[in-house]
Amino acid sequence: MDVVEKLFDVFGAYYINGKIDRCPCGCISDEQEKKLYSKPLRELTSDDLRFYSRKAMTTWGDDRDYKHFLPRILELFYDEKPFGDIDADAIHNKLVYANFETWPEPEKQVVAEFLLADWSRFVNTTERGGMLDDIDFYSTYVDIHVLLLEWKYTQTKIAQQNLIDFIYYNGNDRKLSKNAGTHEALKAFICDKALVDYLEKSFFEYAEEDPALAERISVAMQVIEVMTQR
Repeated sequence: MDVVEKLFDVFGAYYINGKIDRCPCGCISDEQEKKLYSKPLRELTSDDLRFYSRKAMTTWGDDRDYKHFLPRILELFYDEKPFGDIDADAIHNKLVYANFETWPEPEKQVVAEFLLADWSRFVNTTERGGMLDDIDFYSTYVDIHVLLLEWKYTQTKIAQQNLIDFIYYNGNDRKLSKNAGTHEALKAFICDKALVDYLEKSFFEYAEEDPALAERISVAMQVIEVMTQR
């Protein structure tokens, strides 16, 4: 993915000169430390970085050290999701701790570009059910309206099923997101007439071919009807 190369280019200025400071209390073992220096950056595995990705800055190194490893952490997050050892919570918590909003614009931009590309692949090619927590994660760094434009639910069956399941599992919640703006954008997206018309058409298409999916579409449409009355 081209944006991964951009990550390494943009964050290439941050390098490790010797070992980075770690907490002296013993919470970071010599074995864990050795893993971090066991290979060149681009060859480090999720097993090598998993522990560091959770300890970075709080008990191990500073924000400049984290920026050195961030491109590889994000690359592994992309390559191994949804079952990888490096998850969205670990990344988000560390970006918040590192005051991401104060980072230079090129750094913020390339992280946002990466997450948009990752979201597009994720929502359109990975079966993911509810995904409410995922939307909150991605919309922290990429405008929710841009994310929704990338949801190609008319183009792939997985994208369509992800949308149906999102409505099915979350539509009855009065809050679709912890963020009010994201909630309103999601509600407008879900209640849009074009989407409702598309779901109705899909219901009839799947009525015989995939009755279980047709049933979920029917429930999703009922949920949307309730949402429009709130």
